[in-house]
Amino acid sequence: MIFALSWWLVGLIVAVAVHEAGHLLAAIVASIPIRLLSVGVGPLLLRGRIGRAQLELRLLPLSGFVSPHYVTGLRKGPLLLFLLGGILGNLALICLLALLDAVGAIQKLPQLVHDGLGPLVFAQLFLIVVNLIPFRVKVHGSRMASDGLQVLRLFRSSRTTAIAYFAALDRYGDERLLQPSQAMSRIAKQLARSERWVDKEIRRDVQEALLDELTQGGLSRAEEMLLLDALITDGLLYGDPELRPQLDEWSRRALQLGPKVQTLLGSRGAVLVELGHHGDGKALLEKAAAANRSDPFGSIMNDIFLARAEHALGNIAAARRLITTARMGVETGSMSAGLVSLFKRTEAELGSA
Repeated sequence: MIFALSWWLVGLIVAVAVHEAGHLLAAIVASIPIRLLSVGVGPLLLRGRIGRAQLELRLLPLSGFVSPHYVTGLRKGPLLLFLLGGILGNLALICLLALLDAVGAIQKLPQLVHDGLGPLVFAQLFLIVVNLIPFRVKVHGSRMASDGLQVLRLFRSSRTTAIAYFAALDRYGDERLLQPSQAMSRIAKQLARSERWVDKEIRRDVQEALLDELTQGGLSRAEEMLLLDALITDGLLYGDPELRPQLDEWSRRALQLGPKVQTLLGSRGAVLVELGHHGDGKALLEKAAAANRSDPFGSIMNDIFLARAEHALGNIAAARRLITTARMGVETGSMSAGLVSLFKRTEAELGSA
């Protein structure tokens, strides 16, 4: 029994690694940019970067995910390849083992290894079945949709924009899984305008469009949280004096809608720091950071505002450590233009701490 369980655990670890590698390879083939590749759950062991992709290895390699950047305009074929890439990876390993068995290579392996191949194959099949089931689960504090749920969304939606939109909504806990609304089309179009990160006029147009959607109403709770959080993020990144008076109201409203959403907890903490309530802001930011480190953008935002809070509270050494961590995470790219702007303002405020 112990022998079988040990091989089952090994098989599951291999299955997770192969599954995520399959997603990653499919993303490369489909030219889908990857934001984060995470293997494992629990405490973080290692973190690194390859290009724009952040890599994470956690203590218990029993789960994982590959998260792409927000992409619109993809044809369904490449996106379907990415979504099924993990399952195809597990199937490829099963086929490889079957081929090795057919040519007699497996019989030459030591008996201990030979006896473990059954549980190894079963673990691959188990992960395939689980990932085909449409469900959502929390991973490192973020709500993630299974491969099966994302494939279902893809076939039930008229455009691939809906997939990116639903992925954005997942973190806010939306329960409407399928039919995209008219509001979805308008909102997704605005959020997909990457030029807003570098062009003030376009950013203003997007902000006005999002505010108009909030005024019209008829949004789901998650859609309202998404829009409020997008506006708060803009106000925090660029220090826009026209948005600043609304930050407190928006962050309170968003947190009332989703009191357990870690993203909104971090946004509220950052707003409190921005408005000078450093102790209260620090407490919320530390809570959000401890619960969720799977979002590189959010993690950098947390570190920057925590650094500002620590500096204001006289904890200069802590501020320096945090700003150094944030500096390592800031990357080049359209969305990062906002982070670069915030980072420069923060360094000036901290005296290049």
